[in-house]
Amino acid sequence: MTTDEPSELDAYVDDHRADLIELALNLLAVDTANPPGDTREIVSLLEEYLSPLPVDVERFAVDPAKPNLLVTLPGANDRTLLYNGHLDTVPYDADAWSSDPLGERVDDRIYGRGATDMKGAVAAMLFAIRAFAEMDVEPPVDLAFAFVSDEEVGGDAGLPALLETGRLEADACVIGEPTCEVGRHSVTVADRGSIWLTLEATGEAAHGSRPVLGKNAIDRLYDAVTTLRQRFGTRRLESIPPSNRSSTNRSASTNQRWVPIPPANCSKPRRSTSASSRAGTRSTASHRPPARRSIFD
Repeated sequence: MTTDEPSELDAYVDDHRADLIELALNLLAVDTANPPGDTREIVSLLEEYLSPLPVDVERFAVDPAKPNLLVTLPGANDRTLLYNGHLDTVPYDADAWSSDPLGERVDDRIYGRGATDMKGAVAAMLFAIRAFAEMDVEPPVDLAFAFVSDEEVGGDAGLPALLETGRLEADACVIGEPTCEVGRHSVTVADRGSIWLTLEATGEAAHGSRPVLGKNAIDRLYDAVTTLRQRFGTRRLESIPPSNRSSTNRSASTNQRWVPIPPANCSKPRRSTSASSRAGTRSTASHRPPARRSIFD
């Protein structure tokens, strides 16, 4: 790469910004809500978009309805930078939206389910591939792009399936998930992982006419959940990356706030929070407290 090529790529992006916006809207127009998480249509759209370009595109699927794409672009040396993005979104209630959940542009903003998480980032990745290819610019390192399914429910058909193929190897990874918030615009260098806890409470059954003689297991479990929220759900866990510990520069940060996913219906619980009782004597629930994991491990 010569010193002129970065500015040439910037100029290409500026000149084709309308194409990038159109691409993002096209991705939003495909409903990939998970569940059910069917991504066949959007993966075909990606394949069609990439087909004229001189890049290697491979499709992997353990579930035919949830395929994954791996795109590679050779660079100047054998180190690999991986970009990762998921194609599914969380479900939506169209009646609750003031704009079209399947994509709408209003002035200088784009609205839609997945505009931020994360079809906007996927569009940017696809456009970067196109810019390198059409400008005939060789990246300084090999570039790999993993466009995966089944992320929103933590399923096995997406990134885990792609990892099991043994084709996904990289020296570093950039994930297009949003990391900015009010008052902080930075790259997040680590994120919480998952620890599944099972809480069990045991009480004493009693006749419905004299409940005061019993001990309600559900009440005990509720107290435990309340304690977890108080201890972990109300404070932000901050850490400074090793490279920044001796510096005042803290523009890179971690995302470690404990955020349990609230179920929409207690009688039909989501995976992150479940509750059950038997004869009023026992109740269990699963919760997701924080764990640290760096994407560069």
